[in-house]
Amino acid sequence: QVRVLVVNLIPSLQAGVMAAPPVQIFFGSQSGTAEGFSDELRDEAAERGIQCQVFDLASFTPEDFAACSVAVLIVSTYGDGEPTDNAVAFHNWASNPCNDGVLKGQRYCVMGLGDMNYSKFNNMGSMTDASMERLGATRFYKRGVGDDSQDIVEDWMKWKADGLWDALSQAVADAHREGPRAVVRPAVADVAVGPRKPEVHFFFGQSEEDGAASDICEALQECSQKEGMTVATTQSLEDRKAVKVLDKLPRAAVVVVVVDATLDGLCRPAQKLLRMMKLELDPNSLASKSIQFALLTVATSKCSNSASAFRDSIKKTAQPLFEAFLRAGAKPVDESILSYLDAGVENVEQKCAEFISVLKRHAAAVSSAAAQASSSSITAAAQPTAVPASATRILWTGSEAREAADALLGLWPGATCDQMSSLKILAGAAQKREQVVLAVECAERSLGDDAVGLLTMLRATPLPLQAQLRQLRFAMLVVAATDAGNAGERASTNSTRGELTQVVAPIEQVLIRFGGKCVASSVVDLQDTDGGKLEEAIAALQAGFTDGAPKPLVTATTTTATPTATPTATT
Repeated sequence: QVRVLVVNLIPSLQAGVMAAPPVQIFFGSQSGTAEGFSDELRDEAAERGIQCQVFDLASFTPEDFAACSVAVLIVSTYGDGEPTDNAVAFHNWASNPCNDGVLKGQRYCVMGLGDMNYSKFNNMGSMTDASMERLGATRFYKRGVGDDSQDIVEDWMKWKADGLWDALSQAVADAHREGPRAVVRPAVADVAVGPRKPEVHFFFGQSEEDGAASDICEALQECSQKEGMTVATTQSLEDRKAVKVLDKLPRAAVVVVVVDATLDGLCRPAQKLLRMMKLELDPNSLASKSIQFALLTVATSKCSNSASAFRDSIKKTAQPLFEAFLRAGAKPVDESILSYLDAGVENVEQKCAEFISVLKRHAAAVSSAAAQASSSSITAAAQPTAVPASATRILWTGSEAREAADALLGLWPGATCDQMSSLKILAGAAQKREQVVLAVECAERSLGDDAVGLLTMLRATPLPLQAQLRQLRFAMLVVAATDAGNAGERASTNSTRGELTQVVAPIEQVLIRFGGKCVASSVVDLQDTDGGKLEEAIAALQAGFTDGAPKPLVTATTTTATPTATPTATT
């Protein structure tokens, strides 16, 4: 092996004084938490006079990483202790013994994020820390550990407060004092992303009397491991946190739910999951993660005659749980997979093997697709790609806004309409790159009650959701709630449309602060609007999305579609 010494000269010299090297923050993120923390760290560092740059590990190259003087790595653990999709290439390179010593002179620290419910909790954080040390870098601050099953934001804040800023400032000063360093060009390891080892997440609900779901779940897990799959999760439905574990599953997770059932209905733990899913999971809240599931109903008949006679009736008792997964946005694995097993009369070993055989084919396809998506993301930055047409989603708050949304829906081909009931709906639309129209009801030049609730939710948005909302492109549709018989009130609304757009400004400003882009705004009054005016409103909103650039709120609007010099698409 030949190693070439390359001098990393920093060209930013002014009057013979070398500028302090910027801190480079790298994140490995699956759901957006690590990315959000990275952006927050950069902003807080800037307030302290420390220059930082944030990099997605999906764009990792060995040469650029080795040239870094001070690095902060914020990495999440995926599934059974593995790197997130965007950090696979970096992990493969950092784990390669051929690269030992190439980071000599670099200073680093690691913040690991994980969930204590998984067997290899925070494994990526500890592996990254060990790899960086083996590669020759010097740790300038202790490794942080964040637990998403408790309060990961509190863990993050404590890690910073324990001395990060002093340590970071010292690392930057030391790197500045030492000046340019000789960098050993690293060996270019094979960073091609292959299919992940298929992972399965098991949930089971056991009946208190004569239940077999736990034994069936264990048998399925043994078959899975024999077939080369990883058992990433084993969760009892008796535990109240089961629905939270379900909600926090990684993207493209394959879920197996095994529940006992009788003619009287589902077992108590399965009923508990059903109730909690209805209470805590919003419609389509799992859709953005592409979660796929298989529900296996387990009976324990005493004889073959009763097994045959009651089979269909017992299967029907599990239908509400199946529909709850569909409502949450999960998709069934495969119609051909086993959905009912009578442990009292059937060959359990054979049936479990058949179940896992179908599941393995499906899980392998999912893992391969995820690997291809990850591989594509690594090279996407260097390759121009065509931008697909985005779907339009109208999210409404308030009864008048709902009427306006329904009216627009009839004139806007391909658009869909939903109530703005939770931030997860908005984040899901952002992740899907949908064009979002926020229909907000206003009355007497103030926000309606539902709109006030939306603003309150936005102001309390947790950090992971803030990171997801950075992808949001949205338009504001202000819906004036006026009395149908009050011509004076409608006239007042028409003359103060510009003021109404300012009423919704707090909602827009919060979303822009998260990184979203407002492309247009418009005002409608259903009591004084016909089909022509609605079409004008749609045209204005569509024009904003077509232009693509963020637009400021208007300070004045008109009731016609007369072109104006204002940069905001309005009507």
